[in-house]
Amino acid sequence: MISALLNTVQTTLLGARGFLLTSLLPVVLFAIGCFVLDTKLVPQHALWAAQLVQEKPGFAASCVLLLILVAAYMFSSLNTVLRQVLEGKYLPRPLREKYVRHQLKIAENARAELEKNQRLYHKISHANWVDTLRKAREEGSKKEESSTAVVPIVAKLKKKVKEFTTAKNSLQPLDYDDLEEAVSGLTSALKGANANKPGDANSCALSEVHVELVQNIQYEIGRLQRRRTEALWDAAAYPDDVAPTRMGNIAGTVRYYAESRYGILLDVFWTRLQRLMQADEKSFNALQDAKIQLDFFVSMAWLSALFSFVWSIVLMAASANIFLFIAVCAGGVATSIVCYQLGCQSYMTFAEVVRGAIDLTRFQLISAYHLPLPVGSDEEEQLWENLASRIAYDSPISSVIYEHKTP
Repeated sequence: MISALLNTVQTTLLGARGFLLTSLLPVVLFAIGCFVLDTKLVPQHALWAAQLVQEKPGFAASCVLLLILVAAYMFSSLNTVLRQVLEGKYLPRPLREKYVRHQLKIAENARAELEKNQRLYHKISHANWVDTLRKAREEGSKKEESSTAVVPIVAKLKKKVKEFTTAKNSLQPLDYDDLEEAVSGLTSALKGANANKPGDANSCALSEVHVELVQNIQYEIGRLQRRRTEALWDAAAYPDDVAPTRMGNIAGTVRYYAESRYGILLDVFWTRLQRLMQADEKSFNALQDAKIQLDFFVSMAWLSALFSFVWSIVLMAASANIFLFIAVCAGGVATSIVCYQLGCQSYMTFAEVVRGAIDLTRFQLISAYHLPLPVGSDEEEQLWENLASRIAYDSPISSVIYEHKTP
């Protein structure tokens, strides 16, 4: 389904701009790299090229342009297949099973990390330590004098808070149990002494510890919020049906999202939803830009790998320059890996735009069918199931009551 979606976007949206950026530009870069290496190995070729340009500039330019355009056009027709290869679609079964096991392990780690950060975040945020300390300070402020009995407690807390601050400045996590113990001790101290007396040394020390501990608590809450957001994005790249590659898993998240959240079978309803998506120009532009980026990085990943493979063989056979050989091999492989990773990020952006479009247009599609909107999530899932049964499988369902609005 996702391949059909991407193909539709490519044929209906990208046009000239998409062809220039996703096919022509990578092929031009590939041709330039090949020409540079060729003239380095055979300097005579550079002289021939210069002579041809000098004698017949129009003919030379036309030939080069025609060759590049033909190569770019042929390469653009392979983009879908090349992307599907990166998604792991054509892997032999033994390799597929091996890579699926590896991706399953990564997915399990990502979900475990998300669960851990979710649990800690809710645990510390629901503890309401900041409010507890504030109320304890309000209670202690009713005392007329600060108590010297809290001095040893404050000294001990000051040492612990200093450790927290050191960890915070190093961007390290703070231990939950240590924070809980510090909050408990400071709560007792704030209740037992007035921390609001400006001229009292004990009161000022207690107030300072209170402020620093609150800052550390807020830091840990913010850190856990960032970590759980990062973990959410990591885990979101893996559907239940794990593919053998990261790019393949990202492709599967769109279908998984629609089915798991709303019960929508995108294989059935995508073409209907797409027409409604086109009405939102900004969302469709974002979809187009993400598709262009994805295709560009897929093209660059394959051409970099091809460049490295072909020229490593040529250099081994025709050149004794070991440094050039290493540079070509390492540079091509590194570029290919980087482009693959960037392609995965572009795919995530594309998938997120599609998920957002599903959220915003699904009720429009229900209305377009002249059906009443569901009152709850269960009713919505049942509605999409009935529609899919009727449209895709021609299965018998209970009669549908249409809702016609008078214009």
